[in-house]
Amino acid sequence: MSISFSAFIESMNFVKIYSNFYEDRSLIRKNHKEGVSGIYLFFNHITGSFYVGSSRSIYGRINNYLNPSYLLTHANKNQPICKAFLKYGHSNFAFLIIEYCSISD
Repeated sequence: MSISFSAFIESMNFVKIYSNFYEDRSLIRKNHKEGVSGIYLFFNHITGSFYVGSSRSIYGRINNYLNPSYLLTHANKNQPICKAFLKYGHSNFAFLIIEYCSISD
């Protein structure tokens, strides 16, 4: 059973919500310059599934996920989020910030 995006965001208290990862990529990068770390979530608009991750550099992680060669490298191509981006496309995902935290956390 999948959940709709609107029901999903209403059920949580996200710090930031970007409904379309691909279209919002410039704004996401602008808002998450080097040094911003935290916990994030990708929501798949097609399947209703989601992926939770964390990074010491959200900016760097976003750049990786938007880079096709990164997604296709041998070390990454079997990661669930990389497979999902390749299968469904970046524009079918929302990017949500769960929490900002310091690198030490």
